[in-house]
Amino acid sequence: MGLLKSFNRISDIAIIEAIEQSTVKEDECLSQLYKDNFRPILSLVSKNNGGEEEAKEVLQTAIIVLYERIKKGGFELKAKLSTFLFSVAKNQWYNQLKENGKTVSSNEFSQAAELSYEIKIDNYDANAERKKWVVSLMNQLKPDCKEVLVYSVYQKYSMKEIAEMMGFKNEQIARNKKAKCLNYFKRIVVNHQKESHIMAS
Repeated sequence: MGLLKSFNRISDIAIIEAIEQSTVKEDECLSQLYKDNFRPILSLVSKNNGGEEEAKEVLQTAIIVLYERIKKGGFELKAKLSTFLFSVAKNQWYNQLKENGKTVSSNEFSQAAELSYEIKIDNYDANAERKKWVVSLMNQLKPDCKEVLVYSVYQKYSMKEIAEMMGFKNEQIARNKKAKCLNYFKRIVVNHQKESHIMAS
């Protein structure tokens, strides 16, 4: 039965096409997105001062964001749809917690950012040593900085898309965040090069 179910699954590309073209499979696609992504989002929310109802709300909002992006046309599949949804839901919940003055499990959110980062860095076109070097330096950034750079530099999302995914009010805020994070990363690179030079001398 489980094997039969896997054969009947709708691929990410087919989901995007069904929503773009408003086919009869659209509802089935949205239902699959909800079922597939509810457990990981429930786990995240439950570990951070939330429950089942809150998880349902942030997931539904994330699916609406994705749905609207696809309907506008030109949506590119730069990562799994589950990665997109998880990121939107995660950042929405994180912002809600901050607004309500509630504590956040930084470990949990850090791991979530790390997940989306590692998915892309594995495809980075570089030799093993350079890849290892980039990963080690990126890991020195705060999770939100790491995430915004991965989305913009590696996955090539637009500032508008990043604003939606990360819960920023508009794309200018996303642009400012990217600029600050790039400056942080440049400092890390420069400091690392200085340290390497001192060690070599």
